[in-house]
Amino acid sequence: MQGKALADVANDFVDNLQRELLMINQRDRRLQVLLSGREVIIQANKNKFRKEKHVLYVLPYNIDKNEGYIDDNDLLEEDQRDKWWSNYGKVKGHEYDGLPDKLKTMDLDEITAQPLLNYLVALSFERGEIDFSTDINLNEIYYDLLKEVYNRSYEKTHTTVKNIELEQFTRILEKLKREIWLLIRNLSLPIKVLASI
Repeated sequence: MQGKALADVANDFVDNLQRELLMINQRDRRLQVLLSGREVIIQANKNKFRKEKHVLYVLPYNIDKNEGYIDDNDLLEEDQRDKWWSNYGKVKGHEYDGLPDKLKTMDLDEITAQPLLNYLVALSFERGEIDFSTDINLNEIYYDLLKEVYNRSYEKTHTTVKNIELEQFTRILEKLKREIWLLIRNLSLPIKVLASI
């Protein structure tokens, strides 16, 4: 979702979460929560987290030198994507010296700099179904991963989806996404009940 609707839902969620945590942790700290989200939502709710180190930022693997970070130890000088790909290759049994040349394009710089998105690119890159030497966007990578989930090459196809075409599978997921979103948006149950769903 975009705009005010998203901000309202996120704001309500944070308020409910904080109330629930206060009730649970009245006497002893028994529960801590790690909450993550998009930058715009974090900024909109930042005033609710007033203690030092309540808001932490995970930086990308590669940072523009002009972004104004204080880096006394020059930790941000290294493009960490090369290190990530080298380590990933060791785990997967491939020899990557760093970010593969096919992925070193301006179109993919922003994507490969983000930890989760970089991992999704790696999954698609290894499948070999996308030609990364042409212009590519994140939607194509998501669709490639969706097809992989549909094909379930990692296990036998479940009997409930065996006779469903990819287009039908996609429609089912879209319908589920919509219904889950409506359920969450209209849900007025306490957070601890929501967490157990």
